[in-house]
Amino acid sequence: MITEFLAASLTTPSEAACRRENLEKVRATLEGMEQVDREIITLCHFEGLTMSEIAELVGLKAANARTRYYRSLKKLQQQLCADSTVEAAFPG
Repeated sequence: MITEFLAASLTTPSEAACRRENLEKVRATLEGMEQVDREIITLCHFEGLTMSEIAELVGLKAANARTRYYRSLKKLQQQLCADSTVEAAFPG
């Protein structure tokens, strides 16, 4: 799973633990989103699909899928950045 892969790529146990904690926060935040928004983010970032492919899978026009993607990503970032420990780990 991606969590273990990313955590294992770090050099110290404390870095790995911090990374796992941050990834759990990301997962929990995604689970709180609308299903279609969660699917769009997941398909884009973890499956590497294009927005046209994603739109077809979720039953939206590509422009609508793109708009939902950017809005959902911004919402995800805002929720995660409310926690300063996640903000430090995921700057941007």
